Amino acid sequence: MKRIIYAGGILVTGTSLADAVLRYAEVLAPHSLADTVEISVIGDAGAVETVSLVVGPASQLVAQEHVWEGAELEDAQALAVLQDRILALSNPHPEPIAAQDVPQVPDDL
Repeated sequence: MKRIIYAGGILVTGTSLADAVLRYAEVLAPHSLADTVEISVIGDAGAVETVSLVVGPASQLVAQEHVWEGAELEDAQALAVLQDRILALSNPHPEPIAAQDVPQVPDDL
C-alpha cells in the first residue's frame, strides 16, 4: 500500500494505483495537459471509497510506502483506465499523409 500526498491531504491506496497516478501525471506534463482520474482509496473509517483527482503538470504528488494491516487495495478498472491513458500519451501515433503531400523524388537520384 502507498499513501499519496495530494493537495494537502493524504490518500491511502494500492501500490499499483499510486504508481500509475504518478506515472500518468508524469506523461501528461510534457503535453501540458491535465486530466481527472478516479481511484479507490481507504477512507478515514477504513472503508473503500472512490476519489477524483486532477493530475497534470501543476500537480504536486508524493507517494510513500504505507504500512497497512489489511489486504492490498486493488481496483482493476481504475488501473486499466490509467494504463490505457498512459499508453496513449507515451506512444507516438503516426498520422497518414495524403499522396499529394508526399514530396516527389526526381528520377535521376
